[in-house]
Amino acid sequence: MRAIFLFLLIILCAIPASAQDTVETLLARASQGMRETRSLEAAFRQEKRIPFLDLPLMAEGKLCFHVPQSSSPYIFWEYRDPSRSGFQYEEDSILIWSESSQKDVPAAEKGFLKALVTQMLHWIAFDQEAIDKEYILASVAGKTRTVQLTPRKGSPVFKTIELEFSEDFATLSRIIMTGPQEDLTILTFQPLSINADLSGDCRR
Repeated sequence: MRAIFLFLLIILCAIPASAQDTVETLLARASQGMRETRSLEAAFRQEKRIPFLDLPLMAEGKLCFHVPQSSSPYIFWEYRDPSRSGFQYEEDSILIWSESSQKDVPAAEKGFLKALVTQMLHWIAFDQEAIDKEYILASVAGKTRTVQLTPRKGSPVFKTIELEFSEDFATLSRIIMTGPQEDLTILTFQPLSINADLSGDCRR
């Protein structure tokens, strides 16, 4: 679960001069579009391709978030097929679950998930300054809505991440992560609603 959640940590930074204009344009459009997104409910499909396996490993689930102006953000991430597991962040507390267990723990006591949630909040708020500290960003040839991120300090989980924005730049449509052994993890998102009240399906 940790490796999968890391895919949501993503985004931005320094690039070759020849790609500067393209990247700056992407960031400007993404900044405007995503900062206007106060809530999102989306289905996702995950495909993991491992070199020594003939067929990819598939999973599906749901992502929801809400960023109210007067209270703390709410994040919900759940795998639903082939098995159920996930987490829910609300008011500095994290509820985590799997098919066999469920527990509610203070975020301060769950170091990894707390760090993950912090990164997700940086992305949701499009906190470019915070994101720039961790990633180097480059444009991707032939992909006008895609940026590539490389961790500044390296990572045992991934070498690069490609982020593909939706046509209106309000959300991400696809994340492609290349692992250290050239394995690929592809997350594809299908927004169900944007800037609307979250459904009851977005709560454990």
